[in-house]
Order: sequence, then C-alpha cells, then structure tokens
Amino acid sequence: MNKKVLTAALLTTVAMTSSATGYAAKNPFKDLPQDHWAYDAVTMLAKDGVIEGDNGYFHGNRTLNRYEMAEIVAKAMANFDKAKPADKGAIRKLKREFASELSDIDDRLTAVEEDVNYLKKTQSSFKWYGDARIRFFQNKDNKMTHPNTYWGNPQAGKEKQFEKRLRLGMYAEPAKNLVVDGRLKYEDSSFVHSGAQYDNTPANANLNSWDNSDRNQNSVRLDKLSLKWKNAGTTLVVGRNEFNLGQGLLWWENSMDGAYVSHEFGPRFNLMAGWGDMAAEGWHDVNMPAYFANAEYKASKATKFTVAMLHTTDKLKAHSSSFNTSLDYTYTRIDENATVKGTDGHDYWMEGKSWTADDGTVMGYGWSEQDKQSMNFALDTSDGNLKEKLNGATTTTISKWDEKDYKFNQIAIGVNTQLSNKVNLIAEGVRNNITGNSVTGDARNARINKNGFWTRLTYGKMDWNKPGSWKVYADYVALGNASVDSVFWGHHLNFAGGNSSFKGSDNRWGNGTRGWGLGTQIMLASNTNFELAYYKLNPYDKHWGDGDYGTFGRYDDILLAALSYSF
Repeated sequence: MNKKVLTAALLTTVAMTSSATGYAAKNPFKDLPQDHWAYDAVTMLAKDGVIEGDNGYFHGNRTLNRYEMAEIVAKAMANFDKAKPADKGAIRKLKREFASELSDIDDRLTAVEEDVNYLKKTQSSFKWYGDARIRFFQNKDNKMTHPNTYWGNPQAGKEKQFEKRLRLGMYAEPAKNLVVDGRLKYEDSSFVHSGAQYDNTPANANLNSWDNSDRNQNSVRLDKLSLKWKNAGTTLVVGRNEFNLGQGLLWWENSMDGAYVSHEFGPRFNLMAGWGDMAAEGWHDVNMPAYFANAEYKASKATKFTVAMLHTTDKLKAHSSSFNTSLDYTYTRIDENATVKGTDGHDYWMEGKSWTADDGTVMGYGWSEQDKQSMNFALDTSDGNLKEKLNGATTTTISKWDEKDYKFNQIAIGVNTQLSNKVNLIAEGVRNNITGNSVTGDARNARINKNGFWTRLTYGKMDWNKPGSWKVYADYVALGNASVDSVFWGHHLNFAGGNSSFKGSDNRWGNGTRGWGLGTQIMLASNTNFELAYYKLNPYDKHWGDGDYGTFGRYDDILLAALSYSF
C-alpha cells in the first residue's frame, strides 16, 4: 500500500453510494460481527495514539462494514513507523484481513488523481487577482517637526493626505515550471495639506489646488511584469519583479527591473542574488542600479534568520529647474527722415516711417528720443540691418541634473520567530557601509550615522479568509540618518524612517529617527482588512545641528488608517 491511503477517506462517500459490482469476493459493505477481532485491534490502536478517533463509527453497538473498517486501517498504516511493536503486529494483521478493500481504495484514488490531472491539463491556468486600498496619512514623510524647521516657517496645521490605490494583476502558467505574472497600478493623493506656510503659499494649502501636479488624477503604470522559471529548488525571475530582502529594512514588496536567481539548499537554507534598477517603482529621476542578495536559514518551524544586502552601483542624479527672465523681443524700425547710430558705431539712414515686429505686425509711426526712452529700445546692427530690442519679460526654464550623495551599501541581519501560537517577534539590524563620516562636507551632512535597528512584537492570529480575526503590534526603531532609504521608501516600515532629502536641489541625510508605535489590524470581512497605527518619533540624535534645517525636539505625530480589499 502506498501513500495514497492517506486520503482514502475521500473515497468513502463514493464507495457508500456505489454498487458492489466489480468488488473483491468479500462484500465490502457487509457488516462485521460485533465480536470480530478487528474491533479490539482498532480500539487498541486508538488508545495508543496510532489513529486519532474513529470518524464517529463507534457509537454504541453500531457495527461497521468492511469498507469503513478498511478506511480506519489505512489511517493506521500511514503511522506504521511511529507505532509500538505490538501495534505494528496488529496493523499487519489488519492489512491482511482487509487487503481487498484496501486495494480497491487504492484503485479508486488513482482514478480520482487521473481525473484531477486531466482537468488541470484541459483548464486554463490564467487568473486575475488584485487589491484596492484607501488610506489616510498624517506626516507621512517625517517632514513636520517640533519646532518646525523644515520649511523655515512655523507650523500652521497638520501635514496630511488621503491616498487611493488600485492594483490589477494577471497570472498564468503557459508551460510546466513557467509562470507569467503582470500587474497594473493606479494610485493618487487628494486633500493634500502642507501643514506649514512657506514661500507665498498659505498655511494648510491643499497642494492639488495650486501646484498643477494633478496628484488627484494620476496615471496607470506597469507595476510588475515578470517571467518565472522554477525547477528542482532553483528559481529564476526576469523582468519587472517584486521581492523581499531580509525582514524588510532594505526592500519589501517593491518592484525592480532586472533579474534574480534563488536556490533551496535543502529544507532549511535558501540563497538569492540578483541585479536590478530601483527606479522601476517610479520614484527616482534617473536609473538607480543595485546588486542585492538574501540568505535565509530556517532554524526550526517557528524561527528563521536572514542576512540581506543592497548595494547601489551609481550615484543618484536629481532633476531641478530654475527660471531666467530675459528681454528678447526684437523690432525693426524704418524711418526715412532720420539717421541712427548702430551698435557697430556706424550711422544708418532709416527708410520708411513704421515700426514692425519680427512677425510683421505694425507697432506705430515716427521716432523720437522720447519714444526711445519710454519704450526702452536698444539698437542692434550686428547682422548689418538696423534693429532695436524692446525690453520685455520672457521666462526661460533652465534644466539641470544635480549629482547627489545618496548611495547605499547596506547589510542587514534579522530574525523572525513565532514565540507562541499568537505571539510573533521580528527584529533586524542594518548598517549602510558608505565611505567616510561626511559624504560631501556640506554643513547639512556634517555627521552621518550608518546604523539602524527595528523590532516588531505582534499578538494575535489574523487570517485574511477569516472575518473577525485580528492582531495588534508594537514597533520600536532607532535609525541613523543614513541607515535606511527615507527618501524613496523601499522598506517595510509604516513611515519614512527619517527626513533625508535628495530631491531637486536638496542634498541632505537629515536627522534619522528614534521612537515607538502601536498598530492593529482586523478582518472586517473575508479579504477586507482595516489597519490603524500611531507613531511617536524623535530625531535619532536631537542634539545634532542640521545646517539650514536647524535642530528640533521631535517629529510631528504620525497617524495612518487604511482600508484594504484583496481579490
């Protein structure tokens, strides 16, 4: 008898409703007499823990037919190696007694497996999946501080916004061991408030109403499109793929363009390495290539250790724009009654009496020194023709690319352990091994801290398919200003992790962060989740000066509330 007897119970119902025609000589539905020795044998096996229960067959003096008894014997056979010597003898004897019924169970299970395999071959593997999320966020990027120094103006409200995200994916298996996985994503922000007055913008301005960024009408973009091949413990993924590194301080469920390969060295150890462009998520102004690797060791069913690395191979360049006002409206004047001196020092006799613009538009007649002064003309004869330039405001946009100090050579060591049925602990430490204590010598980068730590303790057992299930968690972080990416936010945390800024003309590592947070998640319905979290954070070292951005005692409190649905 092979392993198929483990699922023999699936066939009992079928057998009970089928004809006995074609069975072995013994009728499998014939009741066993109450004094049959098999009852005592099965009772002993149940008592010794070889089988668990009797499927409800033993009730009072009700007898079992041979097929029902064979089902119990099959379960006992599955635990043969764990049985005591006396129990093994009983199992062997039961196997001989019910050999024909066990054989029939095996044949029927084989037929079921063949039917299932046929259905798998004839049915399409294509399927849709996705998720939707609505989220409220306060002080999402750690920009608001007490006292507020980021914008150089007093705080005048809370920095906050609402966010919406919809992702729609497709999954297919076009061939054995081959998977195609793609996903589109739409996300936007609305009711975005700055929280402080800066430049000429009023306090609490809804940014959508003035900066023309169309944050509340964003575009759909390709979030993921990858080809995965898996065979004998080796997995190769190519394309825009999504993966995790360590426990999440380096990279978590975000996209990269590139490839990686992983291999399972037995049931306990897995190693993954790859290369990709971090800009795939749409955050960076230019390509940001990086090497990455992840090693995972399962010490037990409850505990696994991870070592992860992420190393950028190029310098970040950020785009910025400046505006230049020039006076470059050119007009040509023809006057037959006067002589004018050009910029080349020669006198020029004007023909005609009208001023005309470059496009031929008539601007007026006559010429006098008063006209020249009031209209602010300047003569230009550099091309051999007499022209005069009228001062007027023309705005020219000057684009430039600024090279940044943003770079990462991170390594993280972490652990994830299930302390009990409802208690889980995650902890991870990280170091960003960038060269030197000061990246540029800029006053705002006078000191950097490369080390960071995060831990999360969770209580509860939440199941996305079980309405009413829940969990609560507590976070503690101590993140140096250069330890994690607090600008483009590829990590797993619910907040930026600091106030670094390498956008536009900014080039600063910021102040890092240290503090705690509490959160909870509950399943309102199957696949419908509500999350609420609150964080109270300080700078990593509040005594550090930060140049133009000053010093401060704490960050404004962080609050998020999210409603998510997956399908």
